This record gives sequence, structure tokens and C-alpha cells, in this order.
Amino acid sequence: MMPDTEVVERVRRGDFQAYGALVERYERAVLATALAVVRDRHAAEDITQEVFIQGYRKLGALRDGSRFGYWLMKIARRHTRQALRERNRTKLLSIGATGEPAGVGDDGRVLDDEKERLLRHVQQLPVHERLVIGLRFFDGHSVQRIADMTGRPVGTITKRLTRAIERLRRSLQLEAR
Repeated sequence: MMPDTEVVERVRRGDFQAYGALVERYERAVLATALAVVRDRHAAEDITQEVFIQGYRKLGALRDGSRFGYWLMKIARRHTRQALRERNRTKLLSIGATGEPAGVGDDGRVLDDEKERLLRHVQQLPVHERLVIGLRFFDGHSVQRIADMTGRPVGTITKRLTRAIERLRRSLQLEAR
């Protein structure tokens, strides 16, 4: 698999097809980020599409291609918050708006309570820990691959994963009391 830096350079040189490799790598992480906030599968898919379009348009502003994943996730978080604000404004204006399901899985079914609870706790993690958790456990990337994607040393990624898992454990235990 080609490192993000090389793929970004290919895209900058006009190889538009190379951007598809970046979409493939990060699509699930962006979708999970949006889905955890907006809790609507279709809205999250729309946000994901917009994030990748915006990422492509602003690729020239990215200084370090090895930081593409981190940079894209920042765009995803910003765009998701904006979409949620717009949706909430629309809900306030509409009379008798119905509630959204608690959460939706990859197959479009409502998530069970345990998965929803875990996802809620993951979303409370600091951004840098949420990113590595998402890349490792939602997307299945190796620690080495995450290090390459984020431009951080393997030791840093390992420590972030360890801290995030411990923070999740404590948070879930506190909630259970």
C-alpha cells in the first residue's frame, strides 16, 4: 500500500484516480465520525461525501501529505458539527419533528444498546485518541499503518491506543455504577 504522502503527490500532479485510494482508506473513519454525531445513516453518508469533496478541493492547502488522515478528520469533524447545527435549526423550525433512532449500523439497522453506549463513550475521548481508536478498531489498520498515516512514531500511537482503551474502561465502569 502506497503511503499517503505519495498518493497526495500523485493527486497534486493531476492523477485524479489516486484520490480514490485515499477515499477508500478513510471512508469508514469519516462515516463513523459523522454517524456518531448525527445518528442518521443517510445524513452521515452525505456528510462523508461532502468531506471528501472538500478535502479534494483544499488538498493544495495541505502542507504535509503524511498528515492527510489527521487533516481529513479535522475537516470531517468541522463539517459534521456544521451539518448538525443546520439540522437542529431545521428541526426547530419544523413543527412536530420526530426523534431519530439512537444509532444506525453499517447495514442500516438500529445499533443495540451496548454498541450505542460504547460509541457514545468513544466520542467523548480526546480527538487524537478517538482518531487512533477509529483507525485501529473501526477500520482495522495496523499500528504501523496508523503511524504512517498520522506521521507519528509507532510508540506514540501505541501509547495513545493504550490510554484511550484505559479511558474507555474507566468511563464505562463509572457509568455502570
